[in-house]
Amino acid sequence: MKRLTITLPADQADAIEKIRRRRHVPRSRVIQEAVARFLEARGVSGQVRSYERGYRRVPEDVGDARAFARAGAGTLAIEDWE
Repeated sequence: MKRLTITLPADQADAIEKIRRRRHVPRSRVIQEAVARFLEARGVSGQVRSYERGYRRVPEDVGDARAFARAGAGTLAIEDWE
C-alpha cells in the first residue's frame, strides 16, 4: 500500500465521514472503494470507446445486419417459450 495525502472540498470530506461512520470502516476504505469503482467504470468506458472506434473503422453493412437478424430469428425459433 502507498500512503497519499489529498485535499478535498469540505462537502466531499463530510460525505466520506458520514459513510465511514455509518459503515463503521476507516476513511481509507471508503476512498479505496470509491477509487476502485471510478477506475472500473473508466476501464469499461474505455472499452466502449475502443469498440466504437473499431465499429467506425469497419461498420456493419446491410448484409451483416441481415445475417444477424437471420441468426437471431433462428435462435428465437428454437427457444421454448412456455
